[in-house]
Parts: sequence; C-alpha cells; structure tokens
Amino acid sequence: MRWQALCQLMVLFFLQNIKHFLNQLHNFNVRDDDIWICTYPKCGTTWMQELVWCLINDLDFHLSKKVDLDDRMIFLEFIAIMKDSAAKHIPNSIERAANMPSPRVIKTHLPFTMLPKQILTKEKKPKIIHVARDSKDVCVSQFHHWRLLEGFTGSFELWSQIFADGYSGYYAPYWKHVESYCLSKYSNIYYTKYEDMKNDLKSVVKAVALFLNKTYTDDEINKLILHLSFENFQNTPALNKSRRKKIAEKIGSSIQDESSKSCFIRKGIVGDYVNYFSKENV
Repeated sequence: MRWQALCQLMVLFFLQNIKHFLNQLHNFNVRDDDIWICTYPKCGTTWMQELVWCLINDLDFHLSKKVDLDDRMIFLEFIAIMKDSAAKHIPNSIERAANMPSPRVIKTHLPFTMLPKQILTKEKKPKIIHVARDSKDVCVSQFHHWRLLEGFTGSFELWSQIFADGYSGYYAPYWKHVESYCLSKYSNIYYTKYEDMKNDLKSVVKAVALFLNKTYTDDEINKLILHLSFENFQNTPALNKSRRKKIAEKIGSSIQDESSKSCFIRKGIVGDYVNYFSKENV
C-alpha cells in the first residue's frame, strides 16, 4: 500500500508541478515544419527519435554517435516533471525548444489534449508521429524504468496493479493517453506500433521517410536499419541514456540491486510480459 500511495502522489505531483508550465505549453509557438514524436513512455520513443533524426539529417551516423540524443532534440515538458531541487539546475526545456532552429524534432509524452493550442485549433499543422505498444509490455518496461530511475522497490505484482489502476507514472493511465491521439481527428499524423517496428523495421522506415518527404536508396535504408539495431543502441552512449542513469544515481533516485543493473535500453523485445504476468492476470 505504501508504494500505491506514493505513485498516486507522484501523479498528483506532476499535475501540480505542470500547472506552473501550462501557460508556456499551451501558448508554445508551433511551426508547420516541426516534427513531433508523441508517445506514452516506454513505447519505443527513443528508437523513433533516432530514426527520425537520421532521416532528416542525411543519415549522419557519425554525429549521431558523437552527440547525445537528448542534446539533438528536446523533450518538451522535461522541466515540468523534474523535482524542484533538480529543476533549478537545468535549462527550461520549453524555452530551449522555442529557440531551436527549424526543422525542429520535438519529443513529448503529453496526451493530445495537452498539446499546444495551435495544434489543437489546427492553426499550425506540424507532422506528428505516434507510437503505441502492447499495454502489458509497456507495464513491464515501465516497471524496470521506475526501478532504474525512480527508486521503485515494490514487486511486479504490485506495479501491475498500480498500472491497471492508472497511477503508473506521470502520464497514466496508458489507455486514455493512446485514446487521446486515436480520437483526435488530426490529419497530419502517422501512427505506428512498437510491434510493427520490431517485425518489419524496413517497412516502417520507408513509411516514415515518405511521411517526412525524404527519399533514400535501399542500400542507405539498410545502413540505417543496422544503425537502429538493438545492439547498437545498447552499446552507444549517445543513444542508451547512460548519462541520464548517472544523473539519477547521483541524486539517489535509482536502486542498486542486481535487478536494477540494466541499461535504459533493456531488452527491446515483444511479448516479454509472459515472463511477468500470471495466466490469470493476462
């Protein structure tokens, strides 16, 4: 019960904290040539970010491996989910995004209904890419994420109940979040699923390239697919979020037992939930 209460408080903290930034988010100046990557956490966000960045930057793999992904594009509401003690030491992510040169690639985990008003009113029509994932795998991935970065020490059984109750992190519940995009009637949006990326990445790469009006040869696409491989992500510091883990360890939010010694990029597989959920809970 302690962790259930704490997770509920975490959601309330997010709602309370984001109030200070609602005006900035609501009135954020959108550009028609923006590319917005909109996902619920742990649905393949980082994978899609790198895919998109490479497509619009002429497959510059050298720069990709040299500059951290978090420095190449902005997590829009990052400042709003930081605790006050940490937020004062980092730049305002909303202001940083506003000052980025075009074309901007902006990452957000906000539901569609909380996107800037210029998108909601269709005054501006940036390209939006939405990635969804099997909710059971999202639950498992979030469980490890919260152990790694937020210090969660409860059991998976407890976490799965918290997930089902809609308190598993700042953006919960998962189903309402995905529904907000599916029911948005926004026309300039590309929908895909994590499972599609795993099963046929080449087709997804081609579809995203078409959506972004980019053209590459089959040989170039094959090189991109190799770059986007799970092994490359795990072994490349600019992609595997190792810097974020070090920051979490420094402020004492992650836990240090054997089960938490994984990377942010953990397994990258479909159907891992069968190793966690009982038959009854599935």
